[in-house]
Amino acid sequence: DRGYTMQQLTVALLMIGATDLANAHVLGGDHSLTEALWHQAIGSHHWLFNAGLVVGSVALLVIGRWISKHRS
Repeated sequence: DRGYTMQQLTVALLMIGATDLANAHVLGGDHSLTEALWHQAIGSHHWLFNAGLVVGSVALLVIGRWISKHRS
């Protein structure tokens, strides 16, 4: 089923994005884990990547729903 395949692609995109986001760079050892994760999530130089990840995921969901709706 195409809808299920699109869901798998969306999950894969999110996992790849989360992995890349986590490995973008590491703050110094004097920062806590919370500070490091917060920086990765909202750091101004990470916003473009985060926005691309969200837009790509939403696009895959919309396309998957459109395909499954028009195949029935």
